[in-house]
Formats: sequence, structure tokens, C-alpha cells
Amino acid sequence: MTTSEGRQSARDAVSRAEWERDMASERRLETLEELNEQGRWSGGRVPYGLRADERDDGYYLVPDTGGTADIASQMADMAIGGKTNAAIQRWLNTSEHLNSNGKPWSVERVRLVLHSEAMADVLGEEKHAELRAALQSRKPKRGQWTSGQHWPLRVAYCHEDKTPLYAALRKNRDYKGYYRCLKCNMNVRMVPVEDAIEADLRAIWQDEPHQVRKLVPGDDYAKEIKHLERQLDKVRDVEFIETSGLEAEIARLKAAPHKPDKIVLVTTDETIAQHWDNLDGPAERNRFLRDRDVRYLVSPDGFEPWRLPAEWKPALCRAHYASTAGLLRAKT
Repeated sequence: MTTSEGRQSARDAVSRAEWERDMASERRLETLEELNEQGRWSGGRVPYGLRADERDDGYYLVPDTGGTADIASQMADMAIGGKTNAAIQRWLNTSEHLNSNGKPWSVERVRLVLHSEAMADVLGEEKHAELRAALQSRKPKRGQWTSGQHWPLRVAYCHEDKTPLYAALRKNRDYKGYYRCLKCNMNVRMVPVEDAIEADLRAIWQDEPHQVRKLVPGDDYAKEIKHLERQLDKVRDVEFIETSGLEAEIARLKAAPHKPDKIVLVTTDETIAQHWDNLDGPAERNRFLRDRDVRYLVSPDGFEPWRLPAEWKPALCRAHYASTAGLLRAKT
């Protein structure tokens, strides 16, 4: 490095090393793209529910039938049935099913597995569409998603201000607590509100069968578009690789006519009341009512339904509403 020729030789060596590094990166990306096109496994962690199957031309990811694929399918069934991630986690740990790292499950790990793209290969297109619909229904529809130990949260609203009632617990008292409107400070005792609304709902349900929303997947090319977009992200920053073909194919699929996903109601073998009794705690009951946008208006003088699903036939219970109008005052 003491002469100009030596320094130039060093620069040439560094430049060639950088070129070789870039070429190695490009070859790796080309290899990944070729493996993805052939449907072969490109290495890394095996997604839960799948296993690496060695064949003559390489490794392929296939469902781990009789092992983790069956457990992943049961997890999907529970999520489709309305179970929370915490309930699924408790079932997994109680049944002594370990995660892919050989450790007990956490709620976050359950969430990652349910949202994994590998679930499409484990479950199949139709069942994976049902799982997507169930997971989509959990997302907040307005404001911040809040839940707690009180199932009337954002189900019971102030009759005067149309704002949600929030619970205030009172320990060491002869009553559990009360629900209060933060805007006008109106409050009613907690137990009468919960008992009255539940009794009213049971009168509405009677022996009506429980119906679940099932997603009928349309033909929107979403899976193909996502696969092409992943390939485009891998090669976008690599020189000498033409990306216009991928971009044109993505644009063609997005512009192609397609049928959107459709939600249909499917009748189960239990009544709504039986399903309500089988729900796991206040959080799941709260989710059951909020997913159907059930709302009640509450005041110290009584309560009345505000929003109810059409399939529950609320018109059958108008006489019941009139008879329970003063129930809260009597119990308070």
C-alpha cells in the first residue's frame, strides 16, 4: 500500500470481491425464484402443520397428516367456531401439544399460526376461506377494540346519550358494581342490567337454531397475485433481472373480472341459547353479541333493544319488551 500500483491492486481486489458478492446474491435470488416456481422448499423454518418431504429432485413442503396438521386443523375449527386465541392456547397447553419449538404455546404464537399462509396448504381453499372470514370478523369495526370481563361492554348503551356504558366494580359491597355513562353520569346496577338483557335475549331466541356465517370464496386471484408480488419484491433491487413481465401479470390479474367472496348463513345442530351457554366466559359472549351488532338502550327506568339481527325475529317479543320495561327499577 506504499506505492500507487499497490493501492490500485488493492482497489481492484476489493472491487472484484464486491462484484462476486453481488453475483452470489443474484444467484441466490434466482435459485429461490426457480424453487418457488417448481413448488419446492427453499429452506428455513418449516411452518406449523407442514413437514419437509424429501424426493429425488429436492424437498417439498406437504401437510403433516397425523401430526401437526391435525392439530392446526383443530385450531382452525375452534377459531371458526368463535373461540378466542387465549381459549385455543389453553386447550393446546392442557392437551400437552407443543409448538414447533417444542415449548408451550403463547397467545401470540397461536395468532401467528392462524394467520400463516401455510394454513391454506393445511386446510384447503374452502376451509381456509372460512378461517379468513372468522379472523377478519375479529378486527375492530370502529374505534379501539376493547374487551374485558363484562359481556355487555359496547352492548349496553345509555338511553339518553347513545354512548357505551362502562363497568365500575365495587369491592366489599353487597352488590357487584354498576354500569355508568361517562357523558351524563347516569348509572344502573350491574347485576340487574346483565340479568335483564340476558333474559330478554333468551326470550327472543326461544328455540331458534344457531346460524354461523360461512364464507364462500370467490375467484379473485388473491393467492396468485400475492405469490407474484413476493417474487417481485425479491428481484426488484437486483440488476439485470427484468421485472416488467411480473408487473404486467400482476396488473392483468387485478384487472381480470372476478367474483367476490360471499357470506352465507349455515344452520348448526344447536339452538342460539345452547350456543350461548357453551361460550367460554364473558369475552366470548361479548364477541358473539358484538359480531352481530347487538345493542340495548338502558336507563334507570328500564331498557329496550336498539339493534338486533333480522334472523332473530325480534317482532315476536314486543309484548316481552313492554313487560320488562320497569324491571331494572324494581331490582334496583
